[in-house]
Amino acid sequence: MPERPSAIAWKNLALASIATGEAFPEVARDLRSMLVPVDHPAVLIHSLANSSHPDIHPHESLELLSYTISPDQVIDFPGLRILLDRLRGADVRLANETDFKVFETAVRRFEAARAAR
Repeated sequence: MPERPSAIAWKNLALASIATGEAFPEVARDLRSMLVPVDHPAVLIHSLANSSHPDIHPHESLELLSYTISPDQVIDFPGLRILLDRLRGADVRLANETDFKVFETAVRRFEAARAAR
């Protein structure tokens, strides 16, 4: 039986989905059952933020985040804040989604802790 792919392989698969351009929504949907949280999500956050997907495909972008990023592993909260703001700007209804709220809560906790220092 083949070995389960490594976390690096999963991250590369998620990054590849971002690079698919117009096919992103379909590819992201097709991959969602295979994706798992990655160890170091900063590159994934930046790659998604550097694409137009959050503005054009906000639902699929949030899904990709929710399948590949564990909020307690995020160290680049400013990058995630910018990404969440873009997602909300593209579709305000996303702010009511459970996954969005989980990320928003993580970012707010980080911002509050940083402000308290």
